[in-house]
Amino acid sequence: MLYLPFDGSAQAALSGGDASVINAAGSYRFKPGLRGKCVELNADCRYNTAGNFNAAAGTVAVWLRPNWKGNDGPGHYLFCLYGSNQVKDSWMHNRWSVLAAGGKLNFGVYPAGAGMQTAVEAPVGDWQPGQWHHVAVTWENLNSGKADAQLCLYVDGKLAAQKGGLQIDVGPVSDTLDVGRDSDGSPDYGDADFDEFYLYGRALSADEIAKAVALVTQPEPAPRSVVAGKWRSDWWEDAWHFRCRANVDSTTPGIGVRLPLDFQTDLSALGVAGALDPASLRVVPCEAKTGQCAKDAKPLAVEAGDGELLWRLPERGGQQVQVYFDVIALDAALPLFVRAAGRSWPEPRAVEARRVPDYATDTYGDAWDFNEGDFEGIDQWGNHDWCLKNKQVKDGVLSVDVSEDPWFIWGNMWSQVGKTERPVAIDLAKYPVLKMKVRQSCPVAQWEVLARVGRPELLTYKFEVKGQGWQVVRVDLRKDARWAGVMDAFRIDPTSEVAEAHVDIDWIRLTNETEGQRAAVETLGQPTGQVATLTVAVERKQAQVGSRQTVTVRATDKSGAPVAGQPVSVQVTTNGDGRLEADPTHRTLTLDAANRRGLTDADGKLTVTLVSSRTVAAAADAV
Repeated sequence: MLYLPFDGSAQAALSGGDASVINAAGSYRFKPGLRGKCVELNADCRYNTAGNFNAAAGTVAVWLRPNWKGNDGPGHYLFCLYGSNQVKDSWMHNRWSVLAAGGKLNFGVYPAGAGMQTAVEAPVGDWQPGQWHHVAVTWENLNSGKADAQLCLYVDGKLAAQKGGLQIDVGPVSDTLDVGRDSDGSPDYGDADFDEFYLYGRALSADEIAKAVALVTQPEPAPRSVVAGKWRSDWWEDAWHFRCRANVDSTTPGIGVRLPLDFQTDLSALGVAGALDPASLRVVPCEAKTGQCAKDAKPLAVEAGDGELLWRLPERGGQQVQVYFDVIALDAALPLFVRAAGRSWPEPRAVEARRVPDYATDTYGDAWDFNEGDFEGIDQWGNHDWCLKNKQVKDGVLSVDVSEDPWFIWGNMWSQVGKTERPVAIDLAKYPVLKMKVRQSCPVAQWEVLARVGRPELLTYKFEVKGQGWQVVRVDLRKDARWAGVMDAFRIDPTSEVAEAHVDIDWIRLTNETEGQRAAVETLGQPTGQVATLTVAVERKQAQVGSRQTVTVRATDKSGAPVAGQPVSVQVTTNGDGRLEADPTHRTLTLDAANRRGLTDADGKLTVTLVSSRTVAAAADAV
C-alpha cells in the first residue's frame, strides 16, 4: 500500500517500499484540501515501484480538484507507469495510465506483447474547475494465463465503466511511477489539486470504494493530550519517541540553519505506520562535552515549511543539536480512509524566540511574501510594458506574464525613481542568501539578479531554473555570485530572453543560513514489556565466503514472553568486507554497511541478512 495524504509533504505516510518522493524540480504548493491539505500538481511527483506496486491486481484512487473543464482537449494525467527501461518502446508495453482528455476519463493497460492498450472510459465532460471529484481504478487477475482479468473505473464512488473476461499478460515495469503526470517527461501534468492518493496491491470492491467516498468528510478523531514525559540522561524527554542528531558547520551566532524534513523515509524503513507531526518538532541544543541534552535545556524557536526545518543558531553553542519529534499514528483499517490519531502538544517551554534572519522582516516588519495583497514595495517594473503583463497579487502569490526582458527592482538603480517606497540598504554580510519560492511555465529558463552597491558598476549573476512546478530556488550571493557590500538597489529578472512565459512567486527572502547535517532517525519505540534477555542467532557459524544468511535477534521479558516494539541495533564487525542488508521479511533502517536499526515484531524478533566477507579468515565477521 502507498498512501499520500499530501498534508504539507509529498512523502508517503504509509508505503510497502521506499516512502520518499523523487522530484528533481523542487518543492510543491500545498493548500487547504478535502481532508487536511492537498497539493497542486504541476510538477514531477514520482515514487519507487518496488514494494509499492503489484502488476497482478491493484487499485489507484485519488481525490482531485481540476483547474480545467472536463471537455478540455489537452490530456491531464492522474497516474502513469511505464514498462521497464530494459523493454523497447516502454511507453507501449507493460504500461498503466489514468488520464482525462476531451471529455473522457481513460484507464488503460498496455500488455507485454504487441498490441493496443485495453482500456475503459467514462464521460467527465460536465466537470468544472474548482470542483472535487473522486477517481478510482482497479485491475485484477493480470498474468493469470486465463481470460479472467477485469478492469474497472469508478467516478465519485460509482462504477462508471468495466471490462471483464480479458487475458492481459504484462511484464516488468519501470522502477518509478508518476502521480499527476505522464512518465515520458512531457508536460502533461494533472494541473489539479490532489488529495488522499492511494495505491493498493489488490482490487478493492465497489462497496469499499463507495463507502470510502461517502466517509471522506468525516472528522478526524480529536487529538489526544500528550502525557508529560521525563528527562533521561540519553534522551531529552521521553514523551517524544523519535529524534535525530544534527551538526551545524558554523560558529556564526544568529545564522539561520535549515534541515530538510526528510524523516519519512527513515520512518518507513523502521516500519513506523505514521507521518511526521510538525507540531511536535523541537530542536534542543546539546552540551559540547557530552553530546547530550541537559535536563533544563530549552528548545530553540523553529519554523517548519516547504519541506525544511529552520532555526537560528544561538549566541553560544548550538553546533550540535538533537531534533525531537513524534508521528501522527495512522489507522488504515478501512480501505481508502486512513484516519490520523494526532496528539495535542504543549507549548514549548521557555523557547528562545529568535526567528531566522530575513531582511524585509527585520528592516520593515513586513516580509516579501505578498500575503497582504500588495506588491511589497517594489519600486520599478520593466523593461517595457509588454515585458511584464497582467501582473497581480492573488492568494498571496505574485503572478505575471513575462517576455524577453522582464524585471522588477527594490530601490533606485538608475536614478529614475523620485522617491523609493522604502529605503533599501541590504548588507550582504548579514543577508547573503537569496531564497525564492517560484513556479514557471517553461521547462527551463535563465534568471538573473543585479544590484548596485554605491558605485556605477552593477553586480550581476545569472542562474538556471529548471522545472515547471513550485520550487525553492536558493542562491548564495557571496559564494556563488561573489558579491560584497551594501545593496542600495536590488533587481530580479524572472526569466530572461524567453519569448513568452508565466511566472508565479510565492515569497522572496534575503537571509543568512547554512544547512545542518543529520544522522539517521533514532526511536525509543513503544515496547510491550521490559526486555530481560536479548539473544542473537545466526544460521551458520561456519559460513562460506560471500554467503548470505539470516541473523535473528529475539527480545523477551523475564517470563520469557516476547517483547514487541523494542528498538534494536545490529552491527557486524568485519576483518574483510562483511556487511548487513535488509531481510525481505523485516524492515530495518540502514545506518551504514555494517549497521542496521529496527523494531522487534509481534514475536519479539528482528531479522537482518548477513553477507559474509569474501576473504577467508577465522572469525572474519562478528555480529
